Amino acid sequence: MLYHLVLSVHILTVFISISLFLLRSVWAFKRDARLQLRWVKILPHINDTFLLSAGITLAILTQQNPLEQTWLAVKIAALIIYILLGMMVLKGSKVQSTKVVYLFLSVCCFIYIVLVAITKSPTVHLF
Repeated sequence: MLYHLVLSVHILTVFISISLFLLRSVWAFKRDARLQLRWVKILPHINDTFLLSAGITLAILTQQNPLEQTWLAVKIAALIIYILLGMMVLKGSKVQSTKVVYLFLSVCCFIYIVLVAITKSPTVHLF
């Protein structure tokens, strides 16, 4: 019961996280003033804290150790890359074409993280 509740929170916060990232990315491309709103700066951090907490809780509940489970270690590494790419989209390069590349790579990285989580395998085969 607890596992399913935590898993549901984790999945919900994943969807919220990517939705907020894409919204903020669109605003970054448009240089929209809404990026400076207080809730836009705070809500993603709150959500990502719940996301990370749920992920750690899931790992503890299922006794998954990233030092023993390759897929989990790869997922964590990909998460760090995703965060760095996302920072480049939102706060990095001022050149729009470069931001597009970073956005594309960050979305690809996000999809990879989700596929690794679903398959429990770092070697994801799309076709």
